[in-house]
Amino acid sequence: MQAYSHNDREHLRFAASNAAEVRRPRTWLVSSKIDILFVCGLAPWLLGWLTYMVLGGIPNAPIVSESQQQLTIFFVLTSLIIGEGHQFTSIVRYYAKLRQRKKSKYILELPFYMIYFGFGSALLTMLGITLAMIPSVLFFVVIVQLAIAFFPVVLMQHLCAQAKAIGLIYCGKEGFELSAVEKHILTTATYLLVLAGGCTIAQPFGFEILAGISKDPLDANMFAQAQTVLVPAALLASGTFALMMLHRGFSTDRWLPFGAGVLWTNLVAFILLPFPPMLYVWLFVPLFFHATQHWAVAWMVHQKEEQISPNAQLKTQLLEFAKMALPIQALSLSVLFIPIFAMQFFALPTKSNDIFDINATLPVSWSMLVFYLHYFADRIVWRPQ
Repeated sequence: MQAYSHNDREHLRFAASNAAEVRRPRTWLVSSKIDILFVCGLAPWLLGWLTYMVLGGIPNAPIVSESQQQLTIFFVLTSLIIGEGHQFTSIVRYYAKLRQRKKSKYILELPFYMIYFGFGSALLTMLGITLAMIPSVLFFVVIVQLAIAFFPVVLMQHLCAQAKAIGLIYCGKEGFELSAVEKHILTTATYLLVLAGGCTIAQPFGFEILAGISKDPLDANMFAQAQTVLVPAALLASGTFALMMLHRGFSTDRWLPFGAGVLWTNLVAFILLPFPPMLYVWLFVPLFFHATQHWAVAWMVHQKEEQISPNAQLKTQLLEFAKMALPIQALSLSVLFIPIFAMQFFALPTKSNDIFDINATLPVSWSMLVFYLHYFADRIVWRPQ
């Protein structure tokens, strides 16, 4: 029998503990601190209340103060770096893995074909080539109008669906499996949060009269009436799910993972809390809740794929993140600014009136197009093939 010295035994014990640490599944996407701040939703609360104290809490503050100008610059930079760039983490991945798609490939990609057709039609129209008003074109026009009108609601659905999925990832990492009834209650609560948010935060474009903004007191306030039903229903469904998780924890000592609990609690609070400072909190929700969740998942998947590489141990975390993030940033900035330069280069005709101004509408329409590409790509790339 081979004899080991005290130092040898210590080295073996250290190696065994390291091996166990490597085999142990990670319970966080990036790390506990990063996840709690930028995935589970603590950062919007901290930044929102700080902004409220600096801007909203100042009585008789000027309309455009120096602090507001700095905040605007901050939002522009973070939107370009974090917000806009996160959309391309799924778009790039979708096209990179296009030939590996197996399940329901053509059905899942049908929205892409509609987007391509519409984008081509819009380009021809801008170049002065009028398409024949065939039924398919008329059908597409209706689809585009609906897509634009309900764009805020789609954003709300996308935010809630992703938050639900990230919470389920936390559950999977700790082996916490929801029952069929618990999954149905969670899904019901998520959809009710979407509907409640669609009546309060993300109302469809062009529904000002129904929203009660019109000066005519006889106009129907449909959204206000819907709020009285949907907000309590969403709160009831969310509370029911929370009680089920508490009952399960006390009865089986199997508690909902901490990350999932904090994330879903914040999602409910973001949408249902009616306090005025929530306006400032919501300034940071898209950037430091939704977008950073996506970056965290992209980073987690990237790390798993890099473990296959034999040289993975020679690379630093910073270099690995740069290799993933910088090409996506370059692509996002190029795609977002190409339409503006194209208008100047090709000297496209512009119409400056109250109805149509290509200089104002093209960048906005392009941004919506990129979002919808991201939305449908996201539904494909993060699910099992």
